[in-house]
Amino acid sequence: MSFDKKIRENLDGKYLTIYSDSFKEGIEYASKLKINHVQIIWLSKKEVDFKEFEKVGDFLKIISFVSVVDHIKNLDSIYSLQMIEKLYFQQKQKFKIDISKFPKIEYLGSEYWKGLININKAHSLQGFKAVWLIE
Repeated sequence: MSFDKKIRENLDGKYLTIYSDSFKEGIEYASKLKINHVQIIWLSKKEVDFKEFEKVGDFLKIISFVSVVDHIKNLDSIYSLQMIEKLYFQQKQKFKIDISKFPKIEYLGSEYWKGLININKAHSLQGFKAVWLIE
């Protein structure tokens, strides 16, 4: 899939869809536009460097992961997104993420998985929508 520059809109406002095979280009474009909402769709087995998130850490407020995210390099760089207010995961993920490391997070939409940690320590969290499944 080629790089998609189309700005879409949903209930959270305008957003940019970034596909994993053009992750770097997508983040650079989001940075250029100072867009505060991105939707990430994983398509390939190509390794993606989350260090790119540092380019949008000052203004990105909403991130949606539409599919299972894997083949990540520098996973901890996701915590550079200090302005995140809403975080969505459409599916269980293969990585661990500490929700308490997002100081401004207000809403988390996700199916529960064991890697979703410290939800109870995310003091700014106002809403958590989850599907709890017994495994």
